[in-house]
Amino acid sequence: MTSFKKTAKKPVHLLPQEYQDEYQTLKPINGFRESVLYVVDDYIDNALKDVDFAYEVWRSRPPSLVGHFPYLHTLNADAEQASYQLSTKGAGRYTILEGRSLFVKSDYLLAFTCLLPKDLQSWLPSNPQCRDIAMNLLAVGMSH
Repeated sequence: MTSFKKTAKKPVHLLPQEYQDEYQTLKPINGFRESVLYVVDDYIDNALKDVDFAYEVWRSRPPSLVGHFPYLHTLNADAEQASYQLSTKGAGRYTILEGRSLFVKSDYLLAFTCLLPKDLQSWLPSNPQCRDIAMNLLAVGMSH
C-alpha cells in the first residue's frame, strides 16, 4: 500500500480497519471527514490506473456507487431460477456493484448503519452476502 500512496494522483489517507465480518466494512469511521471512501478488501489488488479511473467516474456523479466488480442478475421465469454472475468486461450491463472494491459517498455509511430499519440491521450480519444488495438499494434510494 505504500507504493499506492506514492503513485496515486489524489491525496490518499489509509485507514486500515480490522473487522469480524463483511457487514462491518460499511460502518462509518469516527473522525473521517472526506466526502468519499474507497472501500477495498485486503486481498484485492487493482491497478492504480483502474482505481484512478473509478475515482474520476465517481467524481462525475458523487451520489453513485462506483466499483470494479459489477454483477448481473437474470431471471429465468420458466425455470423459476435466478442467477447472479460477474458481468463481463465491456458488456455494459450490470444490476449491482459488489463491495470488494467500491467508491462510496461517506454519508451512505452513516445511513447504512443508522437509517436502515432495525430488523434489517440485525439480519444483515448473519447474511453478509446480502450486504451489497442493501448498500446498492440504499444508494439508489438516497440518490433519486
